Amino acid sequence: MNKSKELLGIRYISIIVLFMEIFLSNDDIKYIQVIFVLLLTLNNHLRMYYIKSQRGIILSLSIEIIAIGIAYSIFGGNIIFYLLGIIIDANIVEGKLLRYGILGLLFLEVVVISETSLINLVILTIIYILFCYIELLYRSKMDAQKLYDKLKVSE
Repeated sequence: MNKSKELLGIRYISIIVLFMEIFLSNDDIKYIQVIFVLLLTLNNHLRMYYIKSQRGIILSLSIEIIAIGIAYSIFGGNIIFYLLGIIIDANIVEGKLLRYGILGLLFLEVVVISETSLINLVILTIIYILFCYIELLYRSKMDAQKLYDKLKVSE
């Protein structure tokens, strides 16, 4: 599910918005901000395409959560766009305890470092619920496809 076109589009839109915040907010472009967003994007792509083990995915998510906290406290911006990739990838972590642990860390990070934490928490919760619904639809589509393939083979 993490490689669907729609979710990739959401990831890329959030990255574009982060770059727009960098270029539009300051008169002077801070190259360290651009490099930091590129490193977050690189970590996101490594997690999406190359890291297959659960331990590697959790390590990558943990590193990105810490890096986003540092980036937000230094550079500012809108924390929701920093966290969209992690929210998408939190759905692929196996085990509800780990998934909710990662989401708990995200929500704790938003409360600790964000000025408008209540609004951001509500928005992140709504986004997570929507991603859970998308995952449910995706899985039911895959189950229907498997059933169709079984029926097609049995004919």
